[in-house]
Amino acid sequence: MDGLAYLIMQIFTVLLVVGTVGGFIFVGKTWRKRGKEY
Repeated sequence: MDGLAYLIMQIFTVLLVVGTVGGFIFVGKTWRKRGKEY
């Protein structure tokens, strides 16, 4: 049970990091496009 909980925590941490980085890049690209348009 401890191993499973550790694995779930590890996967959740990876998803959180990937989601944060991906969202930051997505917002950055969108902001750059808006900056070029205006």
